[in-house]
Parts: sequence; structure tokens; C-alpha cells
Amino acid sequence: MELYFSPFACSLAARVALYDAGHPATFVQVDNRAKRTERGEDFLAINPAGMVPVVRLDDGELLTENSAILAYLDTQMHPDRTPIERARLQRWIGFINSELHTGCFSAILDSTAPPEVHAYSLERVKKRFALLDAHLKGRDFLMDEFTVADAYLAVVANWVQVRGPDLAAYPELSRYLAGLRARPGVARAMGEELQLYLEEQKRLAS
Repeated sequence: MELYFSPFACSLAARVALYDAGHPATFVQVDNRAKRTERGEDFLAINPAGMVPVVRLDDGELLTENSAILAYLDTQMHPDRTPIERARLQRWIGFINSELHTGCFSAILDSTAPPEVHAYSLERVKKRFALLDAHLKGRDFLMDEFTVADAYLAVVANWVQVRGPDLAAYPELSRYLAGLRARPGVARAMGEELQLYLEEQKRLAS
């Protein structure tokens, strides 16, 4: 399995999930501006939408869209989940994808978005964080154990370090995120991609 990624993009969620489960994979970095891989491939030939993540399976099939990739990874890591357990997991993947990632942070992190769009999206994400804060009271994970949805939320919530609400206003969410970052697989994935991100920023600035 190969994972095409860009440092600290949503593709980090798949790396987190893979590391946490000890699932082997090869990682291929993508330059989002040039749309080239570190191997010199035209990334648009791999995914015409030009977005990470992309997973290339061992048989050569390509999977795109973060929510689909995370759901697929879960089937490989937890093949015994019942249909209702998969539905509960998909609920959280869907919430993070639509209500936080694309519904809020896509605009919050867009430097070209008008100030009123930033303001609207910030107010919107505060309401979503409040829902999560209430749900996470007394919980270490979104469900009964660490899942790909937790991996996804750890990545998306981390984007507040660029621009977003102060997590101090959400004590349960803050506690939960601190617990996730203490997991060896999560810490390893984030640490590796932080280094790659800093190197990428240095190249862009030169």
C-alpha cells in the first residue's frame, strides 16, 4: 500500500491510523503547488482532482477522498466490526469531514477568503467544537476505542494552530486531544510530518 500525502494536510489522518495500528505502508510526498510527487510523477495523472490523500493498493487500484480511505483502512484493521458499529464510525468520519474539515476549516485556512467568510466559519466551528466538548465528557475516544475517526479529528483540530478558535474554551476536547497526542503512533506521525512541513516551508521561502 502506498499513501500519497502532503505534510499536515488531511492525509496525515491516514498516517496516524496506520502507525497506531502498526499497519505497513509506503509514503510518497506530494508538492501541492507543483502537483509533482517526490519521485517526479505528475500527481494530476494519479488524481486529476489534485488532492491528497490517495492510496494505491497492492493490486494497483487507486483510492481517493479522505473519508473513503479512512473507512477502507478501518475495514482492514477491524474486519470484525458489525454493521451498526461501522455506521457509528461513519457518522463520526462524516461529521469531521463535512462539519469541520470542509464545512469550516477549508474557509478558515483559505488566505484568499473574504474576512466575513473567515468570521462566519470561525463562529460555525465554535458551535461544532462545543458539540464535541459535550460528547467527550468522560470519554477518551469518540467511540469505545481509538478509531480512524479519532485520527482524523486529531489532525483537523490541530489546524487551530494556524488559525482557529482557542481550544482553552473547550476543556474536554483539549483533554481528549492531549490524550491522543500522547499515543506513540500519533506522536510519531505528527512528529515526522512536522519535520517534513518545516523543510517544505523552508524550500518555498528560498
